[in-house]
Amino acid sequence: MPRIIQRTVEMKCVAREPGRLRLEVVAVDGEPPRESYTLYIPLKEQKMKRAYVGNIPFATTVEELRAWFAPLKIDEINIIFDHHTKRPRGFAFVEFSSVEDFETALWKHNGQQLGGRTIVVNDATEKRRGVK
Repeated sequence: MPRIIQRTVEMKCVAREPGRLRLEVVAVDGEPPRESYTLYIPLKEQKMKRAYVGNIPFATTVEELRAWFAPLKIDEINIIFDHHTKRPRGFAFVEFSSVEDFETALWKHNGQQLGGRTIVVNDATEKRRGVK
């Protein structure tokens, strides 16, 4: 019969790589490990629920965008304004209540007309400030 040995293992995250975390063993039962051990843990992809909505007419309001996306459920709409002129820049970010509503918006509303303009609806990817 195999023998079961319980050990307390302390690990630290040393890197976040695309799609996974890299962990290294720092201690086994409070002692430094005799050998170097590395463990990779895959990260679950989080489904996007935030969309970039571009080429919207400058006079478009939050209520008009909400009505245009109806009957999809929306948590939040942010129309982006220029910092200096305080005028709309012609795009917005829309946070949907569910992944299903988000995906429906991508295929149903992308390329449709709003106020005489062809609207672009894409998934919004996060950009870090200062990174080009």
